[in-house]
Amino acid sequence: MFSDQFALLLKGNAVATANGEEAKLSILDTVRGDDPAPEVLGRGFLAVITLEAVPA
Repeated sequence: MFSDQFALLLKGNAVATANGEEAKLSILDTVRGDDPAPEVLGRGFLAVITLEAVPA
């Protein structure tokens, strides 16, 4: 995952690990991409959302 992306847990179970810390994810929990990228492991459905700036 990149810094402009978010991972949204839609269904199932997952664990996010970043910077040596681990967090259990519940439905609709969101993980923000970062540097270094967090690792998300589990079974279920995950939506990856990318935000992009639109030139005016």
